[in-house]
Amino acid sequence: MQKKSAKKLTNKLCKLLISSVRKESQRLVLNNSAVSEVVGYILIFGIVMGAISFIYLVGFPALQNSQDVTQFRGVEQGFLVLQSDIAKVAYDQASVRTTKIGLGSGSLVVNPNKCNLSITINGDLKFNDTIGLIEFTSTRNDKIAWIDGGVFKKYSSGGGSIMVFRPRIFKVTNSINNNTIFLTLIRINNSLSASSIGGSGIASITTSTNLNPSLVFNTPEVYYNGNMTIKITNEYARAWKNYLDDEFDEVGILTNNDETVTYNNIQFDELMIVEYVIDVTAS
Repeated sequence: MQKKSAKKLTNKLCKLLISSVRKESQRLVLNNSAVSEVVGYILIFGIVMGAISFIYLVGFPALQNSQDVTQFRGVEQGFLVLQSDIAKVAYDQASVRTTKIGLGSGSLVVNPNKCNLSITINGDLKFNDTIGLIEFTSTRNDKIAWIDGGVFKKYSSGGGSIMVFRPRIFKVTNSINNNTIFLTLIRINNSLSASSIGGSGIASITTSTNLNPSLVFNTPEVYYNGNMTIKITNEYARAWKNYLDDEFDEVGILTNNDETVTYNNIQFDELMIVEYVIDVTAS
């Protein structure tokens, strides 16, 4: 009798234990499912945040760089238009021209007291003064400038300056070996103050004829059978050198941290110099 009672009690305890284990197992299964769902959300959230971080850290700078490059190219095209407008005013084809250039958060300056030029003819110093420049600087510190009818650019990443459009300084050798040098000076009136503009708007550059120019040279002024020394000082000196080495068949000397180029005793049979003074303002 006692054995039967003990067996019944044992069976009852086993059933209770099995029931308890089954309920605990179900609870654990439910809990694991919830944990798995949370882990899944965390993984998806991590992937999304990782993608956003990748776009921000890699994609956004690449997009910004692309926009900067496109903007700088636009400014370069604007400076080529500016060069044409200034030439029309200098050569009396127009009395005033206004050129508009988008700044794209960069800055633009018109400075008549930049870029020094000296010209010595047959040992006599004829000209030693600034001729001025118009210069744009991007947010990346890339630069493009108009100087004496030429357009130059320089990247902050290095590599020196580049000539985009040539100034009217060149040598012609004819069939009888007559070396003729043509030198055109287009100077910004240095009695005017420097003007600048910055921001994301559009700069208006107004070029007008100077009605009372103070000229050093008659236009044209011609010299025969002599030599000329010319020195140019500005941060685009290397681009000047690359161009004038070919034109003069000489090798210019770079000094002053590559900001001055000098050509000594260039021989000529004929030297023709023309000079123009213009008024330029930016707003």
